[in-house]
Amino acid sequence: MQAIIVAMRAPARRLCAGVVRRRRVLRSVHLPAVAMGRTPLRADALGPRADARDSNLSACRGILRLLAQWMAPTIRAVRLKLYLVAGVVTGIAAYLLGAAPAWSLTIGMLAPAILAAVPRFLHGTIAGLSTRDDVATEMSGTEFEDYVARIARSSGLPVIMTSITGDWGVDIIVGKRPNRLAIQCKRQARPVGTGAIQEVVAGAPMQDCSKTMVVTNHEFTPAARKLAELHGCELVGRSELPRLRSTIRRLTKPSEPTRA
Repeated sequence: MQAIIVAMRAPARRLCAGVVRRRRVLRSVHLPAVAMGRTPLRADALGPRADARDSNLSACRGILRLLAQWMAPTIRAVRLKLYLVAGVVTGIAAYLLGAAPAWSLTIGMLAPAILAAVPRFLHGTIAGLSTRDDVATEMSGTEFEDYVARIARSSGLPVIMTSITGDWGVDIIVGKRPNRLAIQCKRQARPVGTGAIQEVVAGAPMQDCSKTMVVTNHEFTPAARKLAELHGCELVGRSELPRLRSTIRRLTKPSEPTRA
């Protein structure tokens, strides 16, 4: 059909050019009345015939335009055809593999929907993996401490914010004795080193805390992780921030009494 439309365009264009050329010639003809003995030839005398040709030409152009628009392949139409073909092929394949006719029909109907959803699902998955959780990027040090304290309060535990001076390296105290948790918050633009672990481990007994934690918006150096593992200090970096609430609940959970 596309080849037929293309083949019809050339004769239509020649017809249009011929009609326009004839009209221009007829309208430009003006013979002197003295030489020919008759009145000047006017194009108005050919008005009905010219109007008929113009209307036919306009109708021909409109039909060709509609046919071209109808036959023009679009991405959406091609995609729809591919989905339909995939559904038919999937249904036939399911039937040939031993599925019941009803199940084959169901699989064939579900296949286009699944194929249509797969690109969006993959796009969302890739976008989610490439998006970093930088909720604390724009916070100051004090705002980051308040952010951690709000998460701790949402766990249903008592929270104590220590004073700026004389805190012994502990910013937040969470829970009840004897399972109180000492938290030091580090909001900085580089990985946290061993100093933060040393401070919170040394200051926890001064605040009557049995467990320790360091929370940061960044990551930890390998030396800091090794020291924290040695002292049993829980480290929460940027990637672990979404699980901070569950981590606090786990650390402040009362220990079960040992049976004799």
